[in-house]
Amino acid sequence: MRLNVLICCYNASVEGVPSILRPPREDVRYVVSHQMSGEYAGAKRPEALDRPDVVYAPFIGRGLSANRNHCLDVLRNLEGKVGNSGATDLETLDNREEICLIADDDVSYFGDSFDRILAAFEEEVDIVAFRIRTPEGEPQFKKYPDKAFMVKKIPLWGEFYFSSIEIAFRMSAVGSLRFDEDFGVGAKKWPEGGEEEIFLSDCLKRGLTMKYVPEYVVGHPYMSSGKSPKTVRKARMMLAIACRCSGPFSIDAFVAFLRVIFRVLTMPFRKL
Repeated sequence: MRLNVLICCYNASVEGVPSILRPPREDVRYVVSHQMSGEYAGAKRPEALDRPDVVYAPFIGRGLSANRNHCLDVLRNLEGKVGNSGATDLETLDNREEICLIADDDVSYFGDSFDRILAAFEEEVDIVAFRIRTPEGEPQFKKYPDKAFMVKKIPLWGEFYFSSIEIAFRMSAVGSLRFDEDFGVGAKKWPEGGEEEIFLSDCLKRGLTMKYVPEYVVGHPYMSSGKSPKTVRKARMMLAIACRCSGPFSIDAFVAFLRVIFRVLTMPFRKL
């Protein structure tokens, strides 16, 4: 197996990517999807990314989901050309099983992170979710279950949810599935988030198996874009997610609709 660390960055945030890289190893490869706005196009990549285990793939685009899809396209393309990036330094995939780990430009990994992730895929499972460790002195990232379990349904409510940077999957199992570009940071329609829940729900609908493993494999500060305040707008986004994941006439959609009504009644002065 080979672990592909899919790092998404935007404009100048690429400067922080070298600090994420661990010492080179034969079974780990980094795919850096450098999303650029028009005015940033043509910027040079950091010299620290000139490593044989780093695939650098710039492109002009908007939205985190589009960035994640670009990472997936890099791995799906066998001829070394990706979308409109014009990149020419992309490796041809060999016959090894490709494991993908979703990453951002502000994460860190521990000495045994990659070994733990690869070991989890020695079982017959398509997707594995791990834990995020926060820096010393900060609260736990979220309330995690203590025991491992097979995931049958993606949670939309409560203190436990899945975050992108704790998710790894078999590329062969995911196949042509993509992130919904209507959701996620930078999206025109729902920039508040939701891309993780939708992607994982689509995977389960396709019949993929998913397991939660209570092991810390990635570091990230407590604060993140997913911890936005409870507003009417966010409730409406959750309704859109519920409709997208479970259908407009589902129990999830009904619960989400009630939550919107509750927010409207209890926060009448918030912007709708």
